[in-house]
Amino acid sequence: MNQDKVGEFIQQRRKALGLTQKELADKLGISDKTVSKWETGKGMPDISSIPELCKILNVSINELLLGEEISQEDLSKKTEENIMSLLNSNHKQRKYVIIQLCLGIGLLIFSVVLLSFSGFQNKGMLKNYLDYPSLIILLLICAACVLISGAHSFRQVVHILRKIVIPVSFVITIFTLISTLSDITSFTAIAGNLLSIVLLTPLYALIIYIITILIESNNKKRDNIRS
Repeated sequence: MNQDKVGEFIQQRRKALGLTQKELADKLGISDKTVSKWETGKGMPDISSIPELCKILNVSINELLLGEEISQEDLSKKTEENIMSLLNSNHKQRKYVIIQLCLGIGLLIFSVVLLSFSGFQNKGMLKNYLDYPSLIILLLICAACVLISGAHSFRQVVHILRKIVIPVSFVITIFTLISTLSDITSFTAIAGNLLSIVLLTPLYALIIYIITILIESNNKKRDNIRS
């Protein structure tokens, strides 16, 4: 089952009937944001809403799930293909979720280990800290969180990044501060390193946060144009 194809089919049928996303959503008792997610391939209709959606769009369930109109001659064949596609899709999705979860946990553990060691390194001037792996650690932890969340589409990844990047940066900052302060052999080195920690990690996170906001804003404009 192709979510993008199903989404495009829903949008085509809605527009053919002269309905807006809001009007279709009202008929189904849901929000227009949910309809927008369907049409952009970010989600699929719940099983409970599929029969009513098909009735409104005047299509069969098979047509909706395949994302195309089916002639009577091809109905039986397409039904069998649809059932097999659903079974294969569920099986592949389960495998993908397990692999994605394991990768996420492994990456998170690796990031924490790297962060633990990094707190005792690069004790020097701010210019030396510019090459410090804080950005890499930030990206690794964010990537781990995205994998664990189960996100698979670009939009979902961007949405999750926007939510987690700032909190993750603060966790990294606090963790590294504690690690650095625990080794007070050189106050001068620590002072330079603390300045780097406090400034750069949140700054990296803020830049990523702004980028995700711009991407989501651009996606919303595209959705509004399509609707």
